[in-house]
Amino acid sequence: LPGEALDIALPSFSSSCLEVSTVLSSVARLGQMYTIGTFSSGPLQPGDLVQDQARAFNHRIRYFPSPQMTNQAQDNFTYQVTDCLNETASGVVNIQVQKQDPVRNKAYSVAEEKAVHLVLGGVSEETGAIVTSVITSLPTMGRLYQVRFLSSSVPSYATINYTDFSSPISSVPTEVENSRGVVLFLPLLPMHVGNLTDHEFSDSFKYTWIDPPTLYTLPEGSVDITIEMKLHSPSPHDISVEVSGESAQIVLEATIDDYPFPSPHFVIGQFPQRGSLYQGVSGANMPDIPGVPIVVQYASRIPEYHVETQTAAFSSQLSNCGRCCYSQLNCSSSCSQPCTDTAFHASQLVGPEDTYPNHGSSPLAWDPVQDTQDLEYVVVEFDLPLYLLTFYVYENYFPGSIKRMSIASEWKGGDTDWHMVYEGEVPSGADNNINIFQPTLCPDVSIQVKLLRIDMDTAKVPGRSQIDAVLLIGSSGPTPRMLDNFDGRIEYRSDPGFHSTDGVTPVDYFAYSAYDCRAYLGPPTSFALVSVIVEAPLPGSGSLYLPAQQVLILEHDIETILSIDVKAVIDIVREDWEQFDYVFSYTGPEWRGEV
Repeated sequence: LPGEALDIALPSFSSSCLEVSTVLSSVARLGQMYTIGTFSSGPLQPGDLVQDQARAFNHRIRYFPSPQMTNQAQDNFTYQVTDCLNETASGVVNIQVQKQDPVRNKAYSVAEEKAVHLVLGGVSEETGAIVTSVITSLPTMGRLYQVRFLSSSVPSYATINYTDFSSPISSVPTEVENSRGVVLFLPLLPMHVGNLTDHEFSDSFKYTWIDPPTLYTLPEGSVDITIEMKLHSPSPHDISVEVSGESAQIVLEATIDDYPFPSPHFVIGQFPQRGSLYQGVSGANMPDIPGVPIVVQYASRIPEYHVETQTAAFSSQLSNCGRCCYSQLNCSSSCSQPCTDTAFHASQLVGPEDTYPNHGSSPLAWDPVQDTQDLEYVVVEFDLPLYLLTFYVYENYFPGSIKRMSIASEWKGGDTDWHMVYEGEVPSGADNNINIFQPTLCPDVSIQVKLLRIDMDTAKVPGRSQIDAVLLIGSSGPTPRMLDNFDGRIEYRSDPGFHSTDGVTPVDYFAYSAYDCRAYLGPPTSFALVSVIVEAPLPGSGSLYLPAQQVLILEHDIETILSIDVKAVIDIVREDWEQFDYVFSYTGPEWRGEV
């Protein structure tokens, strides 16, 4: 077994002597050989004496096959025995790999919103050494992180820091840093699961062990994870922020039961009065506006066959032009003539609906039929890139087979960066009725939609599924007040002249909320407050916000001590003095007065 030690007895016997000596004439090419019970002297070499004090004959060695040895691979070595009369005989050992046995498979059940620790480590059965755990493939619905401990002096399960995600495992192979093979797993589920019910998802990744004494890698084992999603809404946290200079990077927070929530949607509920907010990814200013223009558009084209990655834009289509047109309408590269009969082809998805509101099979709709395939897909493209609000899919024949929807901004064939926005269970035995499929989607704030991929499980319906048209409803700009990232990153930039003189009193506030759009689609249930403390710039620092003077502001009969750029105040008064209803008194190092 590759990676697993094998004890081999080297047959020998002498009728004249009580014992024999065994010497290796040659050693294995694809594995390493060790003396039984010790690895300190390293691998055995040709000419080495085989030491097995427990036996007078049939001396044993321990053979470690290379993990790279494939099934049915062969290895061999030779040895020679000598008895007390100096008579010798030789033997050959042939080794053949029979099968691949993995390291231990594991299974875990976790909650959607909580990071959990997974234990991958163990002890080698062959050497008794603590193995090194290595991640060899990554999960698709969650992320793995190296564990950090609350107490470096006492690293134990009780001191695992479940909120430290500073060391993601983003590539393979990656060794687990701690000797117990403990990693953190944080579930990151699809944006929406199709209906408002509790739901379960399955995920998995692979890992292996390295046996330190021999440095052999054992075959892989798998970790299967069941992720339980519950209906809930995350709670935002009040935050106090100190601004040094003109701006500060802020990270908004949301938790479920005191655990960090993986990817909430953050929405600004109330904007600051003495500063501005900017998106954490794009850097764009977040205007305090009620909405943006809504745009409605039908699919405009089917992407061309992607030659570089050999990827078609759809799985199949009912065709009267021969089998080449099953995979792509423009198939002149593999056929002598391009297909001209477009009945039932994917190109029928382009433009407004042709069959609706009538139901039944129609040559003016896409009919994804292929002899041996039940899982079908199609990619449609839109003229204008939009921020997604929803889709309308017009199903005219045996609806109900749509199981997944993904969006992208650029067609790269097999290398397209798809973002899944919907996944739902396909109902079994759907009847033949006209249907407009409108999934409830979470707006993906990080991408503008140019492409939509629809995945279907046509085996779940009793007939051939057909789609007449696809409609995208979106906005030309990001959803107002919503952050363009799920990490809570946002930038606050203060207006000139407003500072906190004591370093404690906030000079500005804004409110935000968070919600889990994957399962909870109602309005935010709670808001949190961000208090902004702006430090006064030091004299001589060259800041545009100087000079800063101490000012007493009487604002709606509430006195607040702030540091105000007097020049900025005077400029405001000169610009619109009739609307300026504040009374200021200020003190400076050399003068005193009132505005």
